[in-house]
Amino acid sequence: MSWLTENPWPPVFVCLVLAGLAAAWGYTRNQSKGYLGALLALLAAVGCFQFEKWIVTDREKIEQEVQQLVADFTAQDETATLNHFSPQAVDWRKQVQLALKLVKVQNIDVKDLSVKMTSGGSEAVAQFRANGRITFSGMDAGHQPSRWKLTWRREQGEWKIIDVVRLNPLKDEPMAILEHRAQ
Repeated sequence: MSWLTENPWPPVFVCLVLAGLAAAWGYTRNQSKGYLGALLALLAAVGCFQFEKWIVTDREKIEQEVQQLVADFTAQDETATLNHFSPQAVDWRKQVQLALKLVKVQNIDVKDLSVKMTSGGSEAVAQFRANGRITFSGMDAGHQPSRWKLTWRREQGEWKIIDVVRLNPLKDEPMAILEHRAQ
């Protein structure tokens, strides 16, 4: 059922096709049943769309968490940024604190965000691109692309980051978090 809760367009499309067929049948046979069927199919299409908006899956929650993490880091909000990390991820929390002191980001655009659920739904891996203007230790580094892989774990009902991998945006190979990428 996750296909319906994450993408309403296939069932909406089916309902619209059925509405068109029912309306055409009602028109050619001059039957009000066809128009009623078309109306019901249109209402079902709206219902599918609203149902998808109402249900938020774990995958969608993690997508929202990634967007909020980027916004919190961009705003230099240390408390909010660290709140995305597991308390057990002590080393990562220290690196985030250091990065917040060294790196300033502007106009970050998150693209190619994908989430894969693992470990029976208790963990997930989110991969995405984050491109934007970077200032490193007060020096403008210009517009820089980056690619990230975050491993999330559900802890006490919330999704928390337990591992971070920075990927080379061209080769998709791991690289150091603060490593300069040769262009």
